Amino acid sequence: RVSGWLWGTLESGTAPAAGSHDHAPVPVRLAEDGELEGADGVCAGEDFSLFWKNGASQAQLWSVGSVAYGASAAPLDTRDVAKLRALDHSLPPIEKVSCGRFHTAILTLDGMVMTCGSAVSAQLGRNTSSNPAIPQPVADFIACDVACGGVHTIAVSREGEVFSWGSGTGHVLGHGDERVELLPRRVEGVQGVQ
Repeated sequence: RVSGWLWGTLESGTAPAAGSHDHAPVPVRLAEDGELEGADGVCAGEDFSLFWKNGASQAQLWSVGSVAYGASAAPLDTRDVAKLRALDHSLPPIEKVSCGRFHTAILTLDGMVMTCGSAVSAQLGRNTSSNPAIPQPVADFIACDVACGGVHTIAVSREGEVFSWGSGTGHVLGHGDERVELLPRRVEGVQGVQ
């Protein structure tokens, strides 16, 4: 049996225990975790966590925590931050989910990269300032891996090319500068990544 557990404080973004005032210093089991039976994975952002489970033709996502920037759900009242919520999105089966500070990247089994959440630093890779709660496709390349940083995202194509987008602060995108990349941009000189 799969279980969901939470710990931390509201200030740091992880959920408090039911009945506590503002924190759970030790792990507390989610009351609704029966839904997570057979879950395929979990990832954590700054203020939220996502669980996912693949079905035959689609995936189910659950969120817990504060999701004010759309990490796949609508904002919650802080009293509900420890509640596990099933997200009503039709998604294809998922290979991997990665969470950034306030955004999420999803890699589907067929290699599609989808993002949702905050677009404040272009980390969604769609040249938009909207903060979509529903994951949307990013690029027209087929990916084999994806990872979120705080406010940037990196993906590896099945051809072994690396793409990055979002905030370039600290040269994290690999393009030799600190500019914001609004769309996925291939990292020059990096090939054959597997």
